[in-house]
Amino acid sequence: MDLGALYDAWASRLLAYMMTITRDRSKAEDALHNLFVKLATGGPDLRNPSVYLFRAARNEALRVARRRTGPREVGQGPRAARDAGPLHGEAADG
Repeated sequence: MDLGALYDAWASRLLAYMMTITRDRSKAEDALHNLFVKLATGGPDLRNPSVYLFRAARNEALRVARRRTGPREVGQGPRAARDAGPLHGEAADG
């Protein structure tokens, strides 16, 4: 089966599956893209693709879901809000 036909046949199902893992459509789309790039650059001969594709989709979705969304700047995140002190224009207690 050629890659285009494989994509047409499986992409929507794989994307839905990857979205259940990543809980983020953008990450799921990235993972789906990565999966098909890997298949294009030397994937196995897929006579029965369902088992391989869903296992590879799971692995790629988990990899993308674990990846940080980008570098965090100093002062971002839940601790930063708590540790920052009073907001602009607010008087400090005391």
